[in-house]
Amino acid sequence: MRDAEDGMDSWERLIKLDPEREHKEAMLDQVCKAQVDALVLGGTWGVTARNATDLALALRARKVRRPIWQEVSSECGIAFGVDGYLFPIVLNALDVDVLTRNYVRSLRSYRAVIPWNRCEAIGYIVMNDACAVAKRSRAEIPRDLEDVLAYAAYGTRLCGMKTLYLEYSGKFGDARVPQEVKRAFPHIHLVYGGGIESLEQLNCMKRFADTVVVGNALYEKGLSWLNASTCTM
Repeated sequence: MRDAEDGMDSWERLIKLDPEREHKEAMLDQVCKAQVDALVLGGTWGVTARNATDLALALRARKVRRPIWQEVSSECGIAFGVDGYLFPIVLNALDVDVLTRNYVRSLRSYRAVIPWNRCEAIGYIVMNDACAVAKRSRAEIPRDLEDVLAYAAYGTRLCGMKTLYLEYSGKFGDARVPQEVKRAFPHIHLVYGGGIESLEQLNCMKRFADTVVVGNALYEKGLSWLNASTCTM
């Protein structure tokens, strides 16, 4: 079991829950049973302090011992009751101010109380032009692998980011992409997210990515394939 203060570099598998979506009791029970290292609360649209905090408290009520972190996407959506905060920076965004403005506004209000030792900035490379974050940030999707590697170099070498996130959100990506990114940048913590709906797909991406994210499958197909026979909260 992971300690609540462990950061992303210690997580191999995580579930991302969208605070704006409906979470039935049975769904939260499945989340509790899932064999993952952490739970992350995050969404592109409609995240508020209230719905994010309510979701965190609903998980806490089940005595979940896994780390619960929030991926921040809105200046009015900072959750309470979480163990830490992730701040995504979309490296291939054309509208670079979208998240930056939100972060600055958030920091005006919360800078003094944010636990900075439990905050992480993550360089996102958005790979699917149909996903919500691509539309919100007007992401310019990489044309080829060299584009991906250039964005990775920008994030890690120029900006000093320790974590890169390949965001396919809603679509299963080409395993050669994380393979080549990890080969070129073995020192970084590489995260893959998008289209994971089976243990086979998860294991495929886990061969190259340090962390694999399960998201939409929770809402569309459930997590019976990820769950053990008993809850290990």
